[in-house]
Parts: sequence; C-alpha cells; structure tokens
Amino acid sequence: TDEDILHALDCDYPFPREALLAATERRATLAPRLIAEIDRCAADPGHPANRPDRLMYAVHLLAEWREKAAYRSLCALLRVPEATLERILGDALTESMARVLATWANDCCRMAWVLAASAVLAALARPALARVALTPK
Repeated sequence: TDEDILHALDCDYPFPREALLAATERRATLAPRLIAEIDRCAADPGHPANRPDRLMYAVHLLAEWREKAAYRSLCALLRVPEATLERILGDALTESMARVLATWANDCCRMAWVLAASAVLAALARPALARVALTPK
C-alpha cells in the first residue's frame, strides 16, 4: 500500500530499494503525497511531522520521474534558510541536489531564479547545470 511504502521511506538503513521500486510502480498515487510532504516541510521546516529521510527520497523520486507538478514545491523547499535545509536534507544537499536540480533544468528555466537566491545551492548546481546546457539533444 502507499502507507507501507511511505513508512519504508522513513529510514535510510537499510536502503529501502524495494520501497523505491514499489513507489515507482505507484507513481500516480504517490506523487501527490510526496509533493504534499515537500510542501509541508517548506511551509514549516521545524514541524515534528516532517520526516527527513522520507523527504530526501521524495525529492529524488520526483526528480527521477521528472514530475512537473513538484517544481513549485521544490522551489519553495529551496527557499528555506540554508542551515535548516542542510539539517533537513543532510548529505543529499551536497551530494545529489545538483543532479536533482539538473533534471528539471531543461524543463524549468525559472529554477535559475531559485538558485540565484542561494549562493550555496548555486555553487552546488552550477556544474550539473553546465553539463545539461552543454549536452546535445
């Protein structure tokens, strides 16, 4: 069920491979719920219902799916103060956020405005966005 998948995404060890595969199979029902998770965290980063592991997987799944409905939510999340964003996303902020941002780069030019507001995110995303811009279609 969707609830079982979401529950499995609440921890990073062991890596929830089966839950991630199941989430992709249930994309139609899970995408709106994952977007709602991001929206809640962006609106109130300190809320106790926020689940950092689930949020990290949500961001990555929505990027993998190139879920355009998640674009505004991701932009809102990236406007959270940088120290808070680092606490929420942990290592994913520096290790994979550039790739996440690059998945939307071709589709969402306004992402540049979000990046411009954050020097840290701009520095992280610049190499990935450059690769996207230089990759022939």
